[in-house]
Amino acid sequence: IHVINCTTSAEMYDCLKKLYDQDEARVKCNTLEEFFTFQYDSSCDMATNLSKLENIVFKLNSSGQKIEAEMHIARIMSILPSHFQPHFTTAWDSTPDGQKTVANLKTRLIRDEKRYNPTSNKDSGAAVAFKALQIECFSCGGDHFANKCPKKQNTSKKKSYKKFPPCKS
Repeated sequence: IHVINCTTSAEMYDCLKKLYDQDEARVKCNTLEEFFTFQYDSSCDMATNLSKLENIVFKLNSSGQKIEAEMHIARIMSILPSHFQPHFTTAWDSTPDGQKTVANLKTRLIRDEKRYNPTSNKDSGAAVAFKALQIECFSCGGDHFANKCPKKQNTSKKKSYKKFPPCKS
């Protein structure tokens, strides 16, 4: 719709550029704000959250606003959920300085996610074996088997067959 009156591809490009192009300073400012206000989304896993933050850092770096590794690490550590904070922070602080890289931090966070996340523990095999089965009657939808259905038992179990006269030969 915006380029319907344009006759050349150059005119279309200029029209779309005017429409969608933002000031570089404004883009940097918005992306920096996005970086500093980023919050951990508990509905997503650790890898997804780190990927979202990495995308913001990439946008900043490509716009000329360099995010140093130390700032990136500090931002990752500041967004960790509360169940990560005491244990993981202590473990990360004891890591030698030469090994404190963004890649190592992300690897450890993704690896240790199940260990520090109390809600991600699934039922063990032994516990699952003792869970009650949910059964449903195919006849009436009740919580019993179809062969024990009281509604089905009202009908006669014996089927009546029509008697035909014998064949004459």
